[in-house]
Amino acid sequence: MIHMENKNQLKTVLSIAAVLAAIFCAAILYQSWKFSKTQAKAGPTFAAAQAAVEQTQSAPVQNRAQTAAQPAAAAMPAKVQAINGLMVDPAQAQRPFAIVVENHPRARPQSGLSQADVVYEALAEGGITRFLGIFQTQSVKNIGPVRSARTYFNDWAAELGAVYAHVGGNSDALADLRTGDYPALANVDQFFNGRFFWRIKTRFAPHNVYTSTSLLNSWVSANRISPDKSYQDYLFKAETPAAKPSATVINIKFSTPQYQVKYLYDRKTNSYKRYIAGKADIDAGNKKQIMPKNVLVQIVRNWPTQTDTFLSIDMGTHESGDAFAFLDGTVTKGTWKYAGGRTRFFDGNGKELALNPGQIFIEVVPPEFESALNWK
Repeated sequence: MIHMENKNQLKTVLSIAAVLAAIFCAAILYQSWKFSKTQAKAGPTFAAAQAAVEQTQSAPVQNRAQTAAQPAAAAMPAKVQAINGLMVDPAQAQRPFAIVVENHPRARPQSGLSQADVVYEALAEGGITRFLGIFQTQSVKNIGPVRSARTYFNDWAAELGAVYAHVGGNSDALADLRTGDYPALANVDQFFNGRFFWRIKTRFAPHNVYTSTSLLNSWVSANRISPDKSYQDYLFKAETPAAKPSATVINIKFSTPQYQVKYLYDRKTNSYKRYIAGKADIDAGNKKQIMPKNVLVQIVRNWPTQTDTFLSIDMGTHESGDAFAFLDGTVTKGTWKYAGGRTRFFDGNGKELALNPGQIFIEVVPPEFESALNWK
């Protein structure tokens, strides 16, 4: 009796276990079905992402570089002040060229002077004037005729630490250059650097030697000369043309009428149209009239000196004296003084003059002709 009861209990337990096992299997099957359905929905996104990863990993390096974010464009260099006061790119404000240019009537019209940043005009010999053109901001294809050095041209070029181009020179100027009196200068004498100059066939020697800023840049590179500037800047201001100009005609006497200089003020451009020997001074290189923004008349003492050139003179470039500044249609009577390695110009109260940005023409006149300077 007891045995039969135990058998019935065992059957009951087994039945319950079978039911539980069935329920458990059903639950597993349901979870498996639900997971498969979820993966089916997520599958395309995952597959696309995996494909993208595989494609990126197998892509060539250059393709990835192309799809990477590009760096920002390099910032433009800040403008700097050039020797003429204009704001330019740094490459246009490097070490200037100082080039001796002839002014004999057979040398006219000259080339390049309208594109110079600063021009000095001074007596050479026998009442003949000569120029020292300072070139920095522009590329100039034709400059000349190039002529020989003088001691005072050496001095002005040295103030600027310039690359100094000339064709020989009188004996004292060359002696000073040879003995190291001008350590700041880079000396380019055509006698020893002929390939950086050329002679034109339409004029006779010695009025036919020319150079260019490109050739002189080549000389700088070939000789490993520093292109960095070393001069002290002038002061500059904003242009302020006078409402009622008081100096619109300027007459400067150097010697004979062949060297009579005149400037006519042009209020429209706030500049001064230059004339020589009664004719407009036209640049042969670009057919433009020379029109500086500033005309400075510097009264400088001079005296005869003994050299291999007849009627040679020397000048007191490192002294002081009277000066007249023409700009904005007006004139300021003041002084000039060489100090600290630089020539400065001052008004009547001793305050340094501020110039207009643009070309500066410095007329170096002997004291005996100061009285002949006039304007109206």
